Amino acid sequence: MALATVTATWGTLVVSYSTMPRIIYSIARDGSFFGALSNPFSKLHPKYGTPG
Repeated sequence: MALATVTATWGTLVVSYSTMPRIIYSIARDGSFFGALSNPFSKLHPKYGTPG
């Protein structure tokens, strides 16, 4: 039971942490991320095309 709980918690954390950069990128792309901070957070990595 403890192993299942640890595994489920770990999986939830991995999914939530991996989606945060994309959520911040999409908010910044729309210009709604703390005004002047939108520009640096709305850039993509030039080689990989991922939020950086």
